[in-house]
Amino acid sequence: MESPDGKKLAFSAMTHLYAMNLPAGKPERLTSGSAREFQPAWSPDGKSLTYVTWSSEGGQLWKLPATGGTPVQLSKSLAVYSNPAWSPDGTKIVLLRGNAYDRENSTFDGGQTGNADLIWIPRTAGTQI
Repeated sequence: MESPDGKKLAFSAMTHLYAMNLPAGKPERLTSGSAREFQPAWSPDGKSLTYVTWSSEGGQLWKLPATGGTPVQLSKSLAVYSNPAWSPDGTKIVLLRGNAYDRENSTFDGGQTGNADLIWIPRTAGTQI
C-alpha cells in the first residue's frame, strides 16, 4: 500500500511487514517479532501503520510508527481481523472481524468469511466497538 504522500510503499512479504522508498528503495523490515503480519494500512497523516496478525487461534490488530519499532496492540479480543482502513480524520480504524473456526472451515482461502462483523477500533489502545 502506498503512503498518503506517495513516497513510500508498505507491504507484507514472507509473513512480515516491510516498507521502502518509492520508486526504487530497498525494502526494510518494520518489526522484529515472529508473528505473521499482513495487510498494512497507512494513517491519513502517514505517520503510523496498522496491520493484522493471524495464527491458527485467530489474531489481533496492531499499530506501529511508519518508521518501524515496537507495535501496540489495538484489539482486545482474539479474532480473525482483516482489511483495516483508517477513518479520514485518523481517529479510528475500520476492519472486519471474524472467528478462526469459520475461517479454517471455509472454502474461501485467505481472508474473511460471510460471517464477519464490520467494527471500528480507536487509533489508541482502548475500547473496541
